[in-house]
Amino acid sequence: MSLFNTLPDRVFVISESGVFLDVFGGIDTNSPYDIYKLVGLSLSDVQNESQTKKFLEVISKAVSSSKTQQHIYNSAPVEFPYPNQLIINTKKQWYEGRIHPLEELYEGERAVVWISRNITNSHELKERLVQLSEHDDLTSLLNRRAFFFKAQQCFACLKRYGAMSSVLMIDIDHFKNINDTNGHLFGDEVLIGVAKLLSKHTRNTDSIGRLGGEEFAIILKVTEAEQAMEFAERIRQAVESHTFKHEGESAHLTVSIGVSQIDTSDRDYKSVFQRADDALYTSKRAGRNRVTTFKKEN
Repeated sequence: MSLFNTLPDRVFVISESGVFLDVFGGIDTNSPYDIYKLVGLSLSDVQNESQTKKFLEVISKAVSSSKTQQHIYNSAPVEFPYPNQLIINTKKQWYEGRIHPLEELYEGERAVVWISRNITNSHELKERLVQLSEHDDLTSLLNRRAFFFKAQQCFACLKRYGAMSSVLMIDIDHFKNINDTNGHLFGDEVLIGVAKLLSKHTRNTDSIGRLGGEEFAIILKVTEAEQAMEFAERIRQAVESHTFKHEGESAHLTVSIGVSQIDTSDRDYKSVFQRADDALYTSKRAGRNRVTTFKKEN
């Protein structure tokens, strides 16, 4: 028993019905608690219904297949009704569980050994690396590569389910003048400010990217051209009425926008972006600070 309790990872013996039959293991400094108080409690006593259901499914699969299972999960203070005397969690923790079925009954019940390893640091590092690889450093929007990957996925969904979507290409008017007049630091603040305005006016289901320089793009899912035009006009007005400030300086600016709907006859996502880009330059040639749509003719 003393040897088991020196193990670096927590080890739980859990019955097929979800009751903690025994506990062993070391101290997890990220979420300290007295593991021995778990004995006799059920999974539903220490976590929510959804997580309990997942745990029981994994345990059942391990027992029925007689094979070790792996389960990645997390615990957070707001999601789990832990008794106050049992656990104090200050932030979300991530764990890797390895669940091995016992060949013999344990205290008269079929059970598993659940080895829980805290992987919070490695999980957060992995998420950070994904964030850095997919997002623009300055604006935190999707970078060009990640955005066009989203576009490819959206196009595939349209082909499969026939869900109409639209694309907006957005360019800040006379951005070079802003850099030349106010400096590049001010220009960076403008790019950040425009990104925030775009994010504020889009839905969680939409995708926003900075394609490079002062050019942005938005994929509006399940949105036809007419609705996309209305949305684009709201964006144009929001930018025009906004005052961009940085270290005592201020400026007003405008954007030109091109809109195109993804057409079912499009062979790939590049076609719709080319049309939206053509519409964008039509807006610029017509005097800027306007929205133009380009809908493919049958």
